Amino acid sequence: MKDYNPPINKGTRGITSNSNLVDQAIKEFDLRNFNTSNNLFKRTNPKSNSIYWYMGHISLINGSVMKQNIN
Repeated sequence: MKDYNPPINKGTRGITSNSNLVDQAIKEFDLRNFNTSNNLFKRTNPKSNSIYWYMGHISLINGSVMKQNIN
């Protein structure tokens, strides 16, 4: 989707040795490393609404969400 813009970058987060996969995935999203972010989100468990929010944007960016015609 060439007209799609991802959400505004809210600033990168510092990653420490105590950071979890979600923190790392959000940092990669903020850095616009969408494939890396998506791969990290896929490894998280349990999933949450916020994780699906990020993954939904990544799907739009990667073009894996197709527009459907509704009759």
